[in-house]
Amino acid sequence: MLGADIFPAGYAQRWAGRHEYDVRRRALARERARSGAASNAVGRLIAALVEKIGIAVLFLKLRPQDLPAKIRQRLALHLGLL
Repeated sequence: MLGADIFPAGYAQRWAGRHEYDVRRRALARERARSGAASNAVGRLIAALVEKIGIAVLFLKLRPQDLPAKIRQRLALHLGLL
């Protein structure tokens, strides 16, 4: 199989997880926008928190192999290394 020579083992599964994560993350954002996210500040805050928690759960479920790289990226960003 030609793909086995080009891509590392497990690449297709990682790519599928990344794709599904992106699709679901965008759906969460659309749902918050569609719901109007309440007109008061508390409602907007709760909607934003629900979306962020949902995104974090999706990330941990669908992209666990990317967690170390994301931690390094965030640390570098917050420590001013980028």
